[in-house]
Amino acid sequence: MCHQFGINPFNTERSFDEWMMSVGGHHFCMFGCGVLFVSISLLAAGYFLTLEEVIALKRTEFLQTMNLGIISLSLFVAFGAELALGIVILWLLGGLVGGFLATASIWRIKQAI
Repeated sequence: MCHQFGINPFNTERSFDEWMMSVGGHHFCMFGCGVLFVSISLLAAGYFLTLEEVIALKRTEFLQTMNLGIISLSLFVAFGAELALGIVILWLLGGLVGGFLATASIWRIKQAI
C-alpha cells in the first residue's frame, strides 16, 4: 500500500507509492495518495448515500472532507506510521482535492439516477 507511511499489509516488495515517486517525486506521491485514498473513500460511501444525503454532504463539503482526511491520517498513526508536518499538509491538500472531485462525481451520478 504505502511504504512512505510504513504500511504494508500485503507484505509486498513493491508498492503504489514507488510508481508515484518515479513519476513526480516525494511531493507528488504525498499529494497523489491523499487524492487517491480520500476520493476512493468518498466514492465508496457515496454509493450508499441518497440524493438528500449527498446534498447535505455538498453543503459541508470542506468540513466533511477535512474530517475524513484527519481520520485517515489518525488511522495511519494507529497502525504505526510516523508523520511529519510537510507530509501531513501535502496529504491533506491532496485529500481535499480528491474529496471535492469525488463529491462532485457523486452529485452528478445521483442526479442522473
